[in-house]
Amino acid sequence: MAAPDTDPDQKPDANQADEAQESDEIGIEDLGTGQHPAPPDDDLQATRFEVTHIGLQEIDAHGEVAFHRIVTAEFRIGRHPDNNLSIGNDGRVSRHHATILATPTGYEIRDEGSANGTRVSGRLVNGSLPLQHGDKIVIGSLEFTFVLRK
Repeated sequence: MAAPDTDPDQKPDANQADEAQESDEIGIEDLGTGQHPAPPDDDLQATRFEVTHIGLQEIDAHGEVAFHRIVTAEFRIGRHPDNNLSIGNDGRVSRHHATILATPTGYEIRDEGSANGTRVSGRLVNGSLPLQHGDKIVIGSLEFTFVLRK
């Protein structure tokens, strides 16, 4: 089979040259050659970020796992629907039961004057307590595990 007619001295038209330059600038792979330029180190540094998982893991009586992500500096827990985590089916949970707070040194939980209290790893919360990854938090009849992974 004969090779297609190509003239090695023929120059690409202006549109083709512009498209090739633009695709190199934005890192689009040239489908003809399968190559693309590596981004400069400066651009690579700007795209790095750290993924964190912060939240409360709950395992119900049936073994179902739920993860309640904490994405605000103040994460409110209680029976009222205006909480970040609303626990409406437990009469032992106060309307505004507890708040998890992001602080400069980590996370802490504050009991909001609940009728039945908040416990962290067996300790009754009076005021607030710092939280560590793996702490067990009991609110009403529910137990959550505090998750903080970086």
